[in-house]
Amino acid sequence: MGNDKARAKYFATIIYPESAPENFVEIIDSWKVRCYLSPLHDKDLVKNKKSRKSTSDKQYKKKHYHCLVFMPSLKSQSQMKFLFNQVGGVGLEIVNDPILYARYLCHIDHPQKRRYSEDDVISFGNIPYKDYIKQKSDNASDINAVFQLCQEHDIMYFSDLLDYVRMSKPEYFDTVVKYTYLFYSYLKSKLYSERTK
Repeated sequence: MGNDKARAKYFATIIYPESAPENFVEIIDSWKVRCYLSPLHDKDLVKNKKSRKSTSDKQYKKKHYHCLVFMPSLKSQSQMKFLFNQVGGVGLEIVNDPILYARYLCHIDHPQKRRYSEDDVISFGNIPYKDYIKQKSDNASDINAVFQLCQEHDIMYFSDLLDYVRMSKPEYFDTVVKYTYLFYSYLKSKLYSERTK
């Protein structure tokens, strides 16, 4: 599991249907956090360890789901293990890039693997899957997108920006928090400019 002192906001686990409670989807919903549950991965092929290619006799991995969780604040691995144990989660992974991991739920960027339908992803919380995976994960495009939100929605105050992304565009919340000074300065300048016209 790694160093429990490592804290993060994005975590993933694997859920095997035969070892999960029948109501594991309802349990995830009861956590009241933003989360994606992948389609059932029932066509993932076992790889030949030497060649890294799929075996010729098409042996399938055990059926499983991937679960990606977005926590509202930093959590330790032991805190997340407590949640994942409720649904029989196997393993615990700290996710560095949640957009890339979200795309992995359907193998979008892995043409050598079985592609799963985006329509079968279960989304918990105000975080539509298809919108989220279209976002670019690089900082420059995210920063530009937040500037565009400010212009399109006539946002003048930093508190309004935080409220808006938290409620309507959660995929940009971390960008706004990470670049607080940049956006605060921009909005302060924008407000000053409007008042001096």
